[in-house]
Amino acid sequence: MKKLLVLGMLALAGLAMAQPKVFKGTEPGRAGGAYRVTSISDPRTWNPFVARETSSTDIIALFLPYLTTYDPYTQAPEGRLAKSWEVRNNGLTVIFKLREGAKWSDGQAIDADDVIFSATVHADQRVNSNSRSNFILDGQPIKWTKVDQFTVRADFPKPYAPALIQGWYIVPEHIFGPAWTPPRPRWFRVAPSSWIAMSRASGWFWCATPTTGAWTSATTRWPTSSATPCRSCPT
Repeated sequence: MKKLLVLGMLALAGLAMAQPKVFKGTEPGRAGGAYRVTSISDPRTWNPFVARETSSTDIIALFLPYLTTYDPYTQAPEGRLAKSWEVRNNGLTVIFKLREGAKWSDGQAIDADDVIFSATVHADQRVNSNSRSNFILDGQPIKWTKVDQFTVRADFPKPYAPALIQGWYIVPEHIFGPAWTPPRPRWFRVAPSSWIAMSRASGWFWCATPTTGAWTSATTRWPTSSATPCRSCPT
């Protein structure tokens, strides 16, 4: 009798474990109030680029957006900040359309600049983001570019099954931007007195002005030859 009881309890436990632990809401929530989260330890940081412990990421996930996720029932991609997407170039290119009207808590719009900035920082090996692996495919970078204010483009070096699942955190560039310094680009001589520079992290040209040596971003991406080369040697 005891054996039957134990076997029955094990069967019920196995059945319970096999059920998906996800729930669909029945009514939309109301704005305001308090949201309480239980945790066995305090968050260590609110910075999504350096957070590695779930005590931090579980909270960060509540207030920072990401492009897409997936339906836990069907495994199909679901939009978050991205309202739609289009796959091109035999699966090597994905165009994401962002939701217009989304704003940060200070009222500034969430747009493509925030997405591209966040992707660039996540991919920066100096930052060592926990999401950096999402931007490298077989040792080659996945290139993110801005199409317009509410459109971004991802170019993959090879077909990638999870291409539509982009769950890395997006941050406000106007807040995080001053704290991040772009990596110094590599310089290339294109003529005896002309130089151009390319940043491996972002793929953009930079050049130094003859008077101040300041860097200004050009409008052409590597590797094309239509960028106007600088007329001074790099400093």
